[in-house]
Amino acid sequence: MALSSLKQLERYHVERAQALLGSIPRGKLFPSESPDFITRRKARNFGIEVVRYTVPTKAGERPPREQASLRRQVAQAAQALAERMNLPAVRVAIRFTRRALHRRQIPELAAAVAQAVGSAPHSASGVMELPRGNRTPLPRVISSILIHSREFITDHLWYSADGGISAPVTTNEIQHCIDLKARLKSRYRLSVPRVWLLIVVEGFTVASFGTVNEDVLAHTYHAPFDGVALLDNAHDQCWALPLLR
Repeated sequence: MALSSLKQLERYHVERAQALLGSIPRGKLFPSESPDFITRRKARNFGIEVVRYTVPTKAGERPPREQASLRRQVAQAAQALAERMNLPAVRVAIRFTRRALHRRQIPELAAAVAQAVGSAPHSASGVMELPRGNRTPLPRVISSILIHSREFITDHLWYSADGGISAPVTTNEIQHCIDLKARLKSRYRLSVPRVWLLIVVEGFTVASFGTVNEDVLAHTYHAPFDGVALLDNAHDQCWALPLLR
């Protein structure tokens, strides 16, 4: 049976953690529900549960994951418009400001982006930035548009450029990730007697920006698991966290 895109992503994260960290159970992964995967090591079954770190929502702000989703939808809708307008195939990175997006804005924003790209001088080979200003009247939630034109580009690819300075991940946030899954420990152990938790800091979207520092790695966490691993996906690093069971 084909795995969902989320399950495929979780499998990728587990396989990267297995490759980077020798102490995490290795072996063929069997998809499960609770925990997410079961693997066999030295004639013993282990469970591996995956939890994704999410940047906490600050007071008065919209949830980061919601904002990341809305930004992707703007880019996808703008690309669809560009294809219907028969614009030359390009790569387009849309840079957003910190202003909150709302779902009702998607059609208007997508139309503005597609119009700006369509009105820009086309180059067969080069990179062009369209900053918001008098020459490019972009909506206030968009700071600029970066257009990549190359002769070998034959299909459109429009996306949200969520780059920016990331805040440090805190020990409290990691403990919160552990606590969320610790509540389900009895359910996991119905399937397997030993369970590891994998915390994933993806790092590629506004919802998952985070810098892993030494304080996070040195702190001792309360956890009912046989092990807790922290995967820094953006930097391809993985650590086993100190535990107090």
